Amino acid sequence: MAAYFTRTGGSPVFAPVAAKIVTSNYAIQVTDFFVGCNASGITITLPLSSSLTPGQMYIVKDVSGTALTNNVIVNTPDSKTIDTNSSVNLSSNYMALTFLWNGISWSIV
Repeated sequence: MAAYFTRTGGSPVFAPVAAKIVTSNYAIQVTDFFVGCNASGITITLPLSSSLTPGQMYIVKDVSGTALTNNVIVNTPDSKTIDTNSSVNLSSNYMALTFLWNGISWSIV
């Protein structure tokens, strides 16, 4: 999977997009983009804010279809919040959320 971005006044930039499927607790790497959770009741931790630049996004999805009965928890490793919360749950089967680092906190988009 790959993405193409265009800089203002520049040529397109090719950026590889990393996709991971995980079956246990996982700390998202700065180079990740999509994390599919193929198990229920696991915790996904977003990257440290100090390692990010504004605009970085990560998608977390329940690919197992079991989040309704055993939520996937997404949290932060530091004091930064996700829309003013310390963590959020994927609580519907096959639910996905996109997390955007805005330079101050995480937003769900």
